[in-house]
Amino acid sequence: MIFGKLPRLAVNWFSQAEVFKRYWDQVMNVIEALDKDIIVIKAAPITVADLASITTYNRAIVNDSNSTIFADIVVGGGTDIVPVYFDGIDWRIG
Repeated sequence: MIFGKLPRLAVNWFSQAEVFKRYWDQVMNVIEALDKDIIVIKAAPITVADLASITTYNRAIVNDSNSTIFADIVVGGGTDIVPVYFDGIDWRIG
């Protein structure tokens, strides 16, 4: 019994260019998804005294802190520029 040539199994359904394009599209989709999660904070430094007037944000940058120790309550009168956050009661360095 003669079988002839058996069909070759399709190991690679796509050309290398097509595989690369599909891979690249997936990479770009992941990058676009990551970009949506990135938050950029652009803020001009303010003084500690001006923190009392902030009611809508819970982060700021002050330019007259007297300490740079993380989670300390921020006190003005110094020369340090630090990021601060509002913990619900006090503005803290961090």
